[in-house]
Amino acid sequence: MSKIYITGHRNPDTDSIVSAMAYAALKNALGEREAVAVRLGELNNETMTVLEKFGFQPPELITTVKTQLSDVQFDRPPIIGPGVTVRTAWDIMLTHNVQMLAVADEDCKLVGVLNVSDIAEHDMRSAHDGLFVEATAFNLASALEGLLVSQTDDWEVIAGPIHISTDDVEYMNDELCGGAVLIAGNQKGIVEAAIKSNVRCLVLCQVDAGTDIYNSASTQSEMCVIATHYDPYRASRMISHAIPVSKLMRTEDIVSFHIDDFLDDVRSTMLKNRAPSYPVLDSEGRVLGTVSRYHLLNHNRKKVILVDHNEMSQSVPGLEQAELLEIIDHHRIADLQTKNPVYFRGEPVGSTTTLIASLYFEHGVTPSRNMAGLMAAGIISDTVMFKSPTCTEKDKRMAYRMVQLSGIDIDKLGEEMFSAAVSNENLTPEALLMRDFKELKIGDRRVGIGQVTCMSYDTLEPLHDELLKCMENVRKSRSCDLVLLMLTQIIDAGTLLLYVGDGAEDLLARAFTGFELRAAEHYIVLPGVMSRKKQVVPNISAVLD
Repeated sequence: MSKIYITGHRNPDTDSIVSAMAYAALKNALGEREAVAVRLGELNNETMTVLEKFGFQPPELITTVKTQLSDVQFDRPPIIGPGVTVRTAWDIMLTHNVQMLAVADEDCKLVGVLNVSDIAEHDMRSAHDGLFVEATAFNLASALEGLLVSQTDDWEVIAGPIHISTDDVEYMNDELCGGAVLIAGNQKGIVEAAIKSNVRCLVLCQVDAGTDIYNSASTQSEMCVIATHYDPYRASRMISHAIPVSKLMRTEDIVSFHIDDFLDDVRSTMLKNRAPSYPVLDSEGRVLGTVSRYHLLNHNRKKVILVDHNEMSQSVPGLEQAELLEIIDHHRIADLQTKNPVYFRGEPVGSTTTLIASLYFEHGVTPSRNMAGLMAAGIISDTVMFKSPTCTEKDKRMAYRMVQLSGIDIDKLGEEMFSAAVSNENLTPEALLMRDFKELKIGDRRVGIGQVTCMSYDTLEPLHDELLKCMENVRKSRSCDLVLLMLTQIIDAGTLLLYVGDGAEDLLARAFTGFELRAAEHYIVLPGVMSRKKQVVPNISAVLD
């Protein structure tokens, strides 16, 4: 079963993180054991406080769901060592129907590659230049499927030209010299000549044990004698495959890929190279297998579930290459399109965690004590302790059900959360702006809206000028027409809305008629305004659409 990534939006808030974690826990409880919550950005103080309180680790941070080489079913043939014979390597290629083998050391680190073409080139050179071998007695016998009749040392390297005997003893005496390898049949005179000439290795082809030739050769202590059932021609071809692959493998200019490489990059690199296959390495450089062009034709897309958003600009990069399974959200339906039908649950409630809590009850699953506490915190956060105009009776009902299951004091929990949320001493103006920042396409305008929750405006008043500078920088860098920052206070329930952008004053004056706008300070005071999606975005949309 492939992994299912459950993710909230970029610049995640508490509701986004909690709903992803709670839904992953529900999926796993129902048997989908590969569901995992992930996040797309850094966590704010409030969220970290909540996770620590209930004993949860932050979800894994991911930056993309683009298709990677890990999503491809590439070949995983045996990984050979440099001492393996060419004969053995060829047999592996045939067995596994591959045209390339990766060669690795004892730690499985790549040291070279062996292609079919390398073996073919070796054979053609041997045919042109004459057969020559440099291999151990053991490997010679193995390549010939033969028996070592006589030898001094299995691992002694035998090197020299390869000769095939003729019936002309005089000619053979002229050709043979010490260090050579002679392939002979049932030819007594030739074998005697080989012994006299100090041939390094004698290969007896199709000579039965117990014959005079066999017995005479087997008594030689200064030469290697191998008996094989091959005929001389086949023996001459196979003996050249006794050499180790280290003699043929390519060690330079090797094109390889890592398991985390994106498929687009792999495909682009392959188009620039003509190799039939390429090694695949893990993060430590260890060989995992080999990949070819045809592997790229069939791959698995990452599976994704979105919670607390349904906009491409707020979602994980690479979503267009993934398989979107579900969307669970409480925001407006935006611009996200799907290739296939998906499960979509969208309700006008104050928190996505409320919808997840409902799913627990609908499926008859009771969350753990700590998970119930976490879900209560998610609802409290997004409804601003039930003061947000987006808050519904369903939000309150689900929150208090979670409170009952967890045994927490909801008022104390809210106080801890919002105290942490306004602990801005260690945050830069940019961090404050971006920690809950969303980009929206409204009409033909691109609008960025951030929100900071605080006990009162006074705590952030000294940062107004710096915040405005930061907002202007973000507007330019992200090509936004308008950037807004909601400074939302909890105690008196209201928002001081900072703004930058051409025509922003006129737009906000029309969007929020009757409210106090201070053009010199670049803000408008909005008493009773707590919700971005219900009280700010709709008003701006009414003017721009």
